[in-house]
This record gives sequence, C-alpha cells and structure tokens, in this order.
Amino acid sequence: LLGTDSVGLLAQRVRDDADPSVRDMAAEAIGNIAQATTARDRAWDAAGPLLIRQLSAEKNPRVRRSIVYALGSFGTTGKGAADAVLNALQA
Repeated sequence: LLGTDSVGLLAQRVRDDADPSVRDMAAEAIGNIAQATTARDRAWDAAGPLLIRQLSAEKNPRVRRSIVYALGSFGTTGKGAADAVLNALQA
C-alpha cells in the first residue's frame, strides 16, 4: 500500500495502537501523505473523521500534536476539523 491507500490503515494505528510512539508516527505519516498527495479528498475520507474523534480522546501531548499536524496538512479539505482543533487547544 502506498500513499493515500495507506491512510486508513495509519488512522487505525492512531486510534488503536497501545504504543504512543506508534500513534505519534502514524499521525505524522498521515500529515506527510496529505501534504504530498493530489487526492486529498480521498485521504480525508479515509482518515479525517477518525482523526477528529481521536483528537478529543488522545491523552498523550505528542500524539495530539501530530494529530493536529495531520489535520492541518489536509488544507481546505480538512476545514471541518477547525472546531475540533480549537476545542483541543482550550482543553
């Protein structure tokens, strides 16, 4: 699996992996892919909603930072994440 095909699997790692380092790197990888792809809509559909939910559930600050990075990397495709990011900053 390459590029946008792997985004959904990476998002599952962000949600499910017990190791915060794995969750952190998976979120960062999603952000990197989102910046590099021209298929942002497809990548957003695979990961965006899960990342938004996980942002409020995640306790590890490094992982939260990487989730925010990933969400921001979607650009205007991820504009629906703005409220979740603002809420996370206030928490």
